[in-house]
Amino acid sequence: MAINIYFDFDMTLAYRIMMWTDTVRELLLEECVVVKREDIRPFYTFNGYPWNRPDLSHEEFFKGKEWWQNSKDFLIEGLIEKGLTDEATARRVADKFPSRFADIRYWRLFSDTLPAVKKLKELGYSVNILSNHVPEAREIITKLGIIDEFDRVILSSEVGYEKPNEAIFKIAVYGRENDINVMVGDNFNADVKGAINAGMKAILVRENNSGNYKYYLKDLNGLDAMIEEVINNET
Repeated sequence: MAINIYFDFDMTLAYRIMMWTDTVRELLLEECVVVKREDIRPFYTFNGYPWNRPDLSHEEFFKGKEWWQNSKDFLIEGLIEKGLTDEATARRVADKFPSRFADIRYWRLFSDTLPAVKKLKELGYSVNILSNHVPEAREIITKLGIIDEFDRVILSSEVGYEKPNEAIFKIAVYGRENDINVMVGDNFNADVKGAINAGMKAILVRENNSGNYKYYLKDLNGLDAMIEEVINNET
């Protein structure tokens, strides 16, 4: 029986130096507009992205809009309604945001990522990425120099569903339903609960384990041993 490991990407394998809110603040600063994080975060970070509504397919969520257009529209609306800037400036910031967020200069691998992935491959596991992310995710993964380490890369922006929606997990394990499939990620709801509800095993990493989930690691060191424990205890 084959063993397939599925990694979340953002905050599991890699991270961005400045995330959503601070990227907007950086672009505003370049327009000579200084704002506080709390002025942006409520109207932007928790809205405007399809992973905020994983119950919906992308077709239902975007309603005909391009992937980034929904976020850009929401950003423009929020900046103007909050009185943070004028419309022309808001539109310039929104137009720059997608390419700035995907700029590889801001992205870093965790130091334990490649050792963990290579160890699993040495053990004969199929190693994959299963991620909620922007349309440029495949490009980011490629530029980080790790895409060839993975057998498959399944991205929400390409398949049209977000974790924890069962549909994206079913797409990921299609043809592998009789294998042992293990999800590794930092988000308990999206990665752990979503995977378990879809019939997979799951390991929580990096994120604070406030719920005392049994299969948890503070980083990717020892992941091979944890996978073995999950398999032996759950089969």
